Amino acid sequence: MTQTGTDRSPGSLIEGFQGSLHRVWPKSVPRDLLLAVSGGADSTAMAHLALSASPSFLTRVVIAHFNHCLRGEEADQDEEFVRELARELDFNFHTRKWDRLPRDELARPDRNLQAAARKARYEFLFRTARKESVAVIATAHHRTDRVETILQNLARGGGMGAWLGVREVSVREGLWVVRPLIDFGSKEIRTYLKDRGILFREDSSNDSLDYTRNWVRHELLGAVVREYSEFENDLDSIARNAQRNEARWLETAKQICRETLIREKEWVLPRPLLAELSPEGRFFCLREILRDFIGEEEEAGWYPVRKSPIEDLFGLLDSARDGVVNLPQGVRAEFSGNVLHLSLPSR
Repeated sequence: MTQTGTDRSPGSLIEGFQGSLHRVWPKSVPRDLLLAVSGGADSTAMAHLALSASPSFLTRVVIAHFNHCLRGEEADQDEEFVRELARELDFNFHTRKWDRLPRDELARPDRNLQAAARKARYEFLFRTARKESVAVIATAHHRTDRVETILQNLARGGGMGAWLGVREVSVREGLWVVRPLIDFGSKEIRTYLKDRGILFREDSSNDSLDYTRNWVRHELLGAVVREYSEFENDLDSIARNAQRNEARWLETAKQICRETLIREKEWVLPRPLLAELSPEGRFFCLREILRDFIGEEEEAGWYPVRKSPIEDLFGLLDSARDGVVNLPQGVRAEFSGNVLHLSLPSR
């Protein structure tokens, strides 16, 4: 069983990583893996750990690097570093530079630089995975990333979904995205690299407090941990419990969908089934239903961390009143009698 909630020795890190791969790997899927590698400490460690898992577990490993072209020469040096890393480890290598459109030519959701960069990166990873006939993509998110995500969600006024953090496994566009480092802390990853003399790249933008995540990492989380050293581990445990509870509600969401009238751009759900659920169950079931309703192509952009529209919707549900609530991604939710109508805008 993978050890969690504490830092491990570099030797046990290898064993723990391999155990994570065994746990997250989807059944009956070939053991070919695409690694998203930026050249930073975490993804560089993941590449070396993947080599340690070959060929005992992994059959083939491919490295993919997305150059966001946001840091000029430094970004190009990252790309060359990862290219050389792939050559050193004897992994196939793919890269792409981001050709950004002018901001005013982008759809409104893509005008946020960080959101647009993330979307472009994942599109590249999915295309590369299909080109290489690989069904599983690994990113280097670790335990500290999950804690930072929770704090960032809470800072935005997140509801129950804020506690989920980063998932260990998710499915996007028919591909599996796994995070085999999610149980490991950033300090133990860097200790692993240091003990083996493995070089990596430092992203200078990680020190800028202009980005919310950096402020959470350097200011908020740093201050709390100085006062309470076990804060990160305890918050991570809460995230694990939230994800276990989420899994239980997935079956309930499937049951509701089986009783849903599905039309193009409109679903009609039975109101009584939602009314019977606890607040936690409503949240998780609604989120999964909306993900299916919106479709895989747009799923990544919908995540109801904001309390207001969800509370408005559940207020109508509890009061047995009719009414309309506008949800993210342009979804219109209307209670009418014993049904909930979900509809998408015409495009």
